[in-house]
Amino acid sequence: MYRYLEVGNSFRLANDIFGFDGWSSQILQLSTEHVEQVKSNYIIVSTAVVRIILRDGTTREDTGVGICENVRSFGTAFDKSRKSAISDGYKRCFKQFGDSL
Repeated sequence: MYRYLEVGNSFRLANDIFGFDGWSSQILQLSTEHVEQVKSNYIIVSTAVVRIILRDGTTREDTGVGICENVRSFGTAFDKSRKSAISDGYKRCFKQFGDSL
């Protein structure tokens, strides 16, 4: 069983393994897929396509999904769903490099 890994820890591990300047990242696409208001709360679903590029040119891309539910503020729900999608995408990319990340 795997434990939850925060995206910040993934970045630190990538720096340890590839070097501080040994990799970079890009957000290729960021979309809001669904917005729903239920009573006074929002449900927002976002997706993000991200890419990790190593210094040697190796790349990995993946799509992350972020869901924010039961939040009263549209702005907060919107931001949280997008941030979550980006974080999920990065973690999925890093996972493609193996268990060290």
